[in-house]
Amino acid sequence: MKKTALLLAMLLGVSAAVLADNLVKNGEFKKVTTKGAAFNWSPYKPKDAVVKFFTSGAPDGGYAQFVIPTAGNFSLRQNMTPVLRPNTKYKVSFKMRGRDFTAKALGMLFINDGWSKNTGVKNLVATPEWKEHKLVFATPDYNRYVFLTFFGSEAKGTIELADVEVESLDEDD
Repeated sequence: MKKTALLLAMLLGVSAAVLADNLVKNGEFKKVTTKGAAFNWSPYKPKDAVVKFFTSGAPDGGYAQFVIPTAGNFSLRQNMTPVLRPNTKYKVSFKMRGRDFTAKALGMLFINDGWSKNTGVKNLVATPEWKEHKLVFATPDYNRYVFLTFFGSEAKGTIELADVEVESLDEDD
């Protein structure tokens, strides 16, 4: 009986550890190329915007942050196709703030199969103080070309992003 209880406790501990794994590559923006781009992230920006990745200044003593001083539309995305499974619940969390920032739309989406299927939020508000955002979502019954995407349209000012995490909430992981 004691062996069974010990084995169960060990399995539950492993399960909890697996659930806490971040599925986003370089979500803290620690790995930066010599040209200043973050590994595993693809920015899209207007010609007059400068995307910067800093190795300091993130909230709570975090390591890095993504900064876009912008005028116009922008996005930052990461391919999650081989990582996210169909019919699975996930939690995404990230920290964000804006400096003199306004936008017609500001959001975070998981885009699946082009723009045909997506889930997320399209009405984020960038406050001057760091704010943590969390969202629970489920993937559809198939995943094709899935991207975690942060975006803004008709944006002005500076947006900062840090500590991006995606965790599986599925008990089978």
